[in-house]
Amino acid sequence: MSNLPKDNLCEEEPYEDPIGTYWTPPEALNIDQIHRDIRTVLVGALGRRGPAFLVTTEGNGRFDFYGAGTVDMASCIPVGAFTIAIDRENNRACGVCHCDGELGVTEPMKFPFKGDIDVAFADFYCLARDEGYVL
Repeated sequence: MSNLPKDNLCEEEPYEDPIGTYWTPPEALNIDQIHRDIRTVLVGALGRRGPAFLVTTEGNGRFDFYGAGTVDMASCIPVGAFTIAIDRENNRACGVCHCDGELGVTEPMKFPFKGDIDVAFADFYCLARDEGYVL
């Protein structure tokens, strides 16, 4: 006797291989953990005075940084990472994709920050996918 919750056997249901890019749970990053080039691009996009703004009292703590690894779902092979900077004060964010140490998105993609880190990564993924940087 089957203990399946429905009458159909699993074998009867069509199965489609997952496609696209999966990202690991976002991790808060200290500014020192972010590659200099990535930090420059992100802060330059959000900051009024670029990376030098970070060393000022006004700029200290203004931005939150998060990172996540990215994996191709079909092959389960790591393909790179997403790094996102968030300006909570102005509800703005921007991110970059990087693969094998190379920036995939040299111009950071800017988008509104909706107050949730997971949503920010989903929003950034959609932008990166629409631009062809990830599947």
